[in-house]
Amino acid sequence: MDLESLIEARERWNRRLLLGFWTFVTVSLLIELAYWAFTARFDILMPTALQLFIMLISHFSLKRMDKSLHDYVMIICSSLLASVYLFSYDTDYLCFLLLLPIVLTIYYLDTRKLFFGAITALLPLQLYYWAGTELFAFTAKPAHEQIGTTIIFAFVAFISWATIRRGQALIQYSTKIHLTNQDLLVKTVLMDKLIKTDALTELYNHITFHEYLEHLIVQHEANDLSLQLALIDIDNFKLVNDQYGHRAGDAILRRVSEIIRTVSGANDVAARYGGEEFAILLTDKMPEQSLALLEKLRVKIAAETHDLLDGKKVTISIGFSRYRPWEGKEVFFARTDEALYMAKKSGKNRIVLADDIDPQSGNAESASTSA
Repeated sequence: MDLESLIEARERWNRRLLLGFWTFVTVSLLIELAYWAFTARFDILMPTALQLFIMLISHFSLKRMDKSLHDYVMIICSSLLASVYLFSYDTDYLCFLLLLPIVLTIYYLDTRKLFFGAITALLPLQLYYWAGTELFAFTAKPAHEQIGTTIIFAFVAFISWATIRRGQALIQYSTKIHLTNQDLLVKTVLMDKLIKTDALTELYNHITFHEYLEHLIVQHEANDLSLQLALIDIDNFKLVNDQYGHRAGDAILRRVSEIIRTVSGANDVAARYGGEEFAILLTDKMPEQSLALLEKLRVKIAAETHDLLDGKKVTISIGFSRYRPWEGKEVFFARTDEALYMAKKSGKNRIVLADDIDPQSGNAESASTSA
């Protein structure tokens, strides 16, 4: 949990605590009004009237003061409410109401607020024992009672301090675990990307392509998903490496991959199948739309010149097929690969459809050719 969330949680706690105080004071007022109706003694209303005044001041302070001071307002409010009861009724056990501001600070998990709460509790307690008899006509309190009560308060303060320290340690541990988990998540995402993508082209790799192919075939069989496959090969790529070096070859692979990513649709799966060969699984288009996309890809790649090739261009050949129900991955891929082979054989820089290959002659009519 971040700092902003912790502050917001404390604000909710303070609002609920204030509502609890209002409820308590309101109930006390109703009881005392009922008692006053029978006795006509106005003095019994004074403690609750004073508490109502304290609540109004506290409520106004929470509205006007900075949020960083709200916790201190609630500590003072709890101490004053308890003090009103303590000094209004000569009952010894009511002094333990002053433990409220000490116990309250446990939620804030702040030792400074605990120290402040202990002061706001002990000051009225000592005033009760030292000046209560003279100011409020209380029965004199023996010294050992004062000492014993103060020791109890100190013990409660110590337990509260230990609880706060334990809570702080748990928060630090939780934060450390959270940061560790975040770091592991980032590393897992990066590792997943490294496993699934080709480092040079940043397209999906060979293994991931086949995983998607198998999954999409299952979806096609179950939900009649539109599915087509395009296999792409860079023409004469060996000559590029031989004449201009592998640095130039890698640059061509990266550029062709970038164009494939740009032209492909959001739901298409583009992969580097191996070497200079690429594959695209097209899933949300009719075959005519997929062919139009592939033709755009072919024309865009053929139109570019490359400085590392002394201004020369490269072209691609494409084999294309639509999935036939229940033919399976192997047949589907083999038909597409045969179409790619025919595109290379029949002149390159063209698209050949697997459905157009004549199984008797082995010839094919290309869907597009170079201009």
